[in-house]
Amino acid sequence: MATVNFQCGNCNNLMAVSAEFLGQQVRCPHCQAVVVAPAATAPAEPGLAAGGFSPHNEQDDIFAPPEPTDDLFGRAEAPRVELPPTPHEPVLALNGDANMAAPAAAAPFGSTMSYAGPETAPSALTGTGAIPSWMDSPPAPAAAAPSIATEPAQEANEEVIPHLIRRPRDGGGWFVGLVVIPLISYALLATVAVILLWYRFQQAPPPPPNQLDTLPSFDPNDEEHSTHLQIKQKALNRIRGMDVKMATGPLLPERITRLGEKLQVGDLEITPQRVDRQIVSVVSKGSQPEPGRGPSLVLHLRLKNMSSNVVFQPMDTFFYRKWMSKSEQPPLTILELVEAARTVRFFGGPAEYHPPPPPSNIHAPLPQEVDGDHASHVLRPGEVMDTFVCTDGDDKAAVDAVENHHGKLLWRVHLRCGIITLDSHHLVPISSVVGVEFTDDDYRKSS
Repeated sequence: MATVNFQCGNCNNLMAVSAEFLGQQVRCPHCQAVVVAPAATAPAEPGLAAGGFSPHNEQDDIFAPPEPTDDLFGRAEAPRVELPPTPHEPVLALNGDANMAAPAAAAPFGSTMSYAGPETAPSALTGTGAIPSWMDSPPAPAAAAPSIATEPAQEANEEVIPHLIRRPRDGGGWFVGLVVIPLISYALLATVAVILLWYRFQQAPPPPPNQLDTLPSFDPNDEEHSTHLQIKQKALNRIRGMDVKMATGPLLPERITRLGEKLQVGDLEITPQRVDRQIVSVVSKGSQPEPGRGPSLVLHLRLKNMSSNVVFQPMDTFFYRKWMSKSEQPPLTILELVEAARTVRFFGGPAEYHPPPPPSNIHAPLPQEVDGDHASHVLRPGEVMDTFVCTDGDDKAAVDAVENHHGKLLWRVHLRCGIITLDSHHLVPISSVVGVEFTDDDYRKSS
């Protein structure tokens, strides 16, 4: 079987193949690389054979490695043709050589090269009239050969990934300015509003003001009534809208004290001293005292003006007057007998209240006062006075209830406590209702 020897384009060693494999891919026995065997040459024409000219006169085998020459720059190595790597974006050669290819190491299944044999004599070209297929491409230039042989395999595999430049969308500025920014602002404001509302709901609401703690009360002994306003005598000390429900409303805990304990409200210091039962008399102007038919329960108080420049009248006969008609406003001085099932209340005291009559009306009823309570006494700064409040001795129901009660009692006492300043020209006298707690033992042991 005829064989053809040629030089491996990968390792430059000679290898032999059968004539039937010419022009096909074969594997080099030395480097195991896959190369293309040279194509079979056409048989010589008879004219050439008769002339005695043979293309092999100068070389025995056109596929044999070239013999050393005296060329100053040396002979260029045969180019190596390899299978292209896995399809990627092609990398263009910088030197413009179309015969340059990637190194053999980049191909996963070996390299494929086209063999360009040694330079053929001109007589061979003219004798055949055709160039073999394996000599279609001329040898690579000598200057490019070293770069191909020494180029690392890794550089051939590098891919050039172009940088993507995203083109901005036309007309996006107005959308951000008109839609996105208002939505973000609205979301922030809504979040702040929700947080503020939640914080307010979490806080305990302030207690409603107690109407019995700060009551307007004009001092009848002050000609200008401390407000520089002309007040009608019939309107003095009267509180609008006062009814039984409001008069018996709960007191503030800080306005309740016990016997022997001091309590200061505004400019007034209150000290409940004792409680007992005794006969109390009522006196009218120009008449003799009239004692009650039964014993009255009496609460003795000591009052002191704690201010430095305020003069006021802490007691008033209107504050614990006798409640004559249920259609009128109730007095705010109230005795409460606290029982398990209910609370029994007795309003006011034994003296009837009548506004001062005009001089022409000689038949008008005269005002009454409780004998010894000093209700009209004016208290100066630092001054102390003793007074009392009591029940009506003529009220048999009150006398019997006090006698038969066993347990806790609460006496609500209405007193003036000084003035409050609204502004530089308005000083308003105020009054307040304080509570004194005691039991039936407190008045039984002293009676």
